[in-house]
Amino acid sequence: MSDTVKRISPVEKDAPWWLAAVEGAVAGLLGIYLIIDPISAGSIIGMALAIVLAVSGALQTFSGWRARRSNPGLTSTLILIRGLIGLIVGALIIILWLLDVLTFTTGTWILYTSLIVYGLIGIFLGFASRPHGKIRWGMILNSLLMAGLGIIIIFVADEGDATRATGAILILFGVLLLVYGFFFRRQMEASASGAP
Repeated sequence: MSDTVKRISPVEKDAPWWLAAVEGAVAGLLGIYLIIDPISAGSIIGMALAIVLAVSGALQTFSGWRARRSNPGLTSTLILIRGLIGLIVGALIIILWLLDVLTFTTGTWILYTSLIVYGLIGIFLGFASRPHGKIRWGMILNSLLMAGLGIIIIFVADEGDATRATGAILILFGVLLLVYGFFFRRQMEASASGAP
């Protein structure tokens, strides 16, 4: 059960420490772009979120399906459900956008409502699937970003304000990931030197 969640964590234990820092820097730069140019950046970032959601959802659907076959239970079921939500919603937004029938309001409600559900399930999985008694902070941080984006944006009616709010959240998330990456590096260095 915990091995499945370990495989889908945004920062794996064996991943290089700088991976979280690079993800944080990219998120921060995207956030700055959204704040500087909210109108043209909004649709680009919305589509990028839909693509990330679809790809992440596809990977989690596969992981959840495999986990359910080998170890059926609540955790593997939630991983499968979370993956299906991401895959279906991300693909739906991409298809509607390609067909040119997606309005800002429709896209916002579909994307951000699903981000809330996707994020809340991820937060639960991060706490519930503790390998060796440790909480999956990377998964929780990623899921908090998604749920936070969804909650804040649903309450912002104006497209420019919604985009700026998304930018601010991405900057905050970028800073948190940078801090997490450097903390992760220090933890790896401490364990390599044998320090407690």
